[in-house]
Amino acid sequence: MDIDSLMNRHLASSEEEKKDQTPISSYSNCYLKDAELGLELCASLVAKPELRTSSDKILDDVRSLINKTFLSHTEQGENTSGATAYARLLKWFDLLKEAAYFPQLQQSHTVAVGGSFSAGKTRFLNTVLGCPSLLPVDTTPTTSIPTFLFKGDQNRIDALNFYGKKTEINEDAIKAICHAFNKKYQVTFSHILQMMAVERETFNYANLIFLDTPGYSKSDNEKKIDENISRQHLRVSDYLIWLVDSQNGTVPQQDIDFLQSLDLDSPVLFVISKADKKLESEVKGIITQAKEDLDNAEIDYLDVIGYSAVDDKEVSEHGGRLKEFLNHVNRGSEGSTLKWQLSKIFDEYHREYLATQQTLKLTVGTLNELIFDEKLTGDKKKHLTDFYKKVKSQLDTPEFR
Repeated sequence: MDIDSLMNRHLASSEEEKKDQTPISSYSNCYLKDAELGLELCASLVAKPELRTSSDKILDDVRSLINKTFLSHTEQGENTSGATAYARLLKWFDLLKEAAYFPQLQQSHTVAVGGSFSAGKTRFLNTVLGCPSLLPVDTTPTTSIPTFLFKGDQNRIDALNFYGKKTEINEDAIKAICHAFNKKYQVTFSHILQMMAVERETFNYANLIFLDTPGYSKSDNEKKIDENISRQHLRVSDYLIWLVDSQNGTVPQQDIDFLQSLDLDSPVLFVISKADKKLESEVKGIITQAKEDLDNAEIDYLDVIGYSAVDDKEVSEHGGRLKEFLNHVNRGSEGSTLKWQLSKIFDEYHREYLATQQTLKLTVGTLNELIFDEKLTGDKKKHLTDFYKKVKSQLDTPEFR
């Protein structure tokens, strides 16, 4: 089965482009032609795992530690950062599940491709990776799912749902999931599927994992969900390429606000996409303006370039900045960062304890001085003494020893 002939037919020829404008249901997609097959696909994607593996049992233990042991600890203690730490642990656990079911994700550096909805992220990836029809580029705003792409020993596509069930799917299925079912049945999978993984034997940049993230700028009722999904994955990616539609004229303030919220460790490579829709002089003008705006916003960027995925052509001072960047980072990872991320969460949680402990010690010292003040007598002295005992007993609890 040829993926190129099944997906994104508008990339083939002028005749096919016209055909691509017809309703999606008219395509020869087995999951649309056969309602029973479509129902079976839906059932397999939403089901819970039938077989329990050793990894599943470990994940269950970790889930219990987070949702029972840690949560119980935060309810009993005085640490006000407990709710924040718990929320971060839940996001970390999702990343742990991804790594457990797809170990490849921890063996290579991840290059995330982000941007607003319709910035051209998917088509950009298809061209850069040398697979013009690898992913459907006509996804609707309601069906975006984080998708990892990497080189492997076989041509395979898997979907991982939030129950921890990994399902192998084919090219028709990924097209149905990302577009067709929503068009025909108003069925979406973004709240069911945690991620999809596309493995290919032939793949540019064999030592990199590429991540196609949901566009964060969608309608109000969907924006928060996709924004959180994008933020979660972009924060832990090793490198970030941020796409901006050339029609914007510069980097929108909404993009800048979102990027500032990520607190990234590495500079961002900005790509002014759809450069073929502008004159080269116009693209260069957009690049100049974008650099000025990014400097004013104090966003650390590697460079700003123009790029046309249609022509696979770059517009920049260097002419080959994108390939230079990807060749430079195309190397294996030194190891998983999950342990480091977990340590960071608990370090910040522990710092809150130390701050509280210091406050209690200072309070105890101050109260002690007041109690022994000769001018203090009667009920006032008794109230201070009682308060001193209460604070001292809190300081003597196991959590502050």
